[in-house]
Amino acid sequence: MTLNRTRNLVRDLMQIGVTTCSPETTIANLSKLFLEKDLEAVNVQNPEDGHALGMVTQSDLVNAYSMNSTRELTVSEIMQENNDQILPDIPVITASQMMLDNKVRSYFIMHHSGGIMYPAAYLSYKNIFTISCRTGRK
Repeated sequence: MTLNRTRNLVRDLMQIGVTTCSPETTIANLSKLFLEKDLEAVNVQNPEDGHALGMVTQSDLVNAYSMNSTRELTVSEIMQENNDQILPDIPVITASQMMLDNKVRSYFIMHHSGGIMYPAAYLSYKNIFTISCRTGRK
């Protein structure tokens, strides 16, 4: 695939498969997961039906740390009750500007099926860096 800064769409760079956790996950366990998988954000899902409930970002974990009680906290206490979402059919250059404007490092591409909304993919700064690597001057 040839990457073009002005023509590529989010779907050309998005990463299929999203790491998720339940609201009952401890912050200590979530922090380990972030480190092990080098994550920007995790989607929080209802363990019973798989419905997306929200998300936790690196910033949310740092904020939890500042509360001085991260060992006792669970995801439900620090999660954002929204998912930063983006459509797969918009230009990556637009998505990157949205990231800057909204001060987010990743967006989820959500899927709706049978009344359940869940994350199918994501786009992060790291995905956008691939364009820079492949189109950089020699």
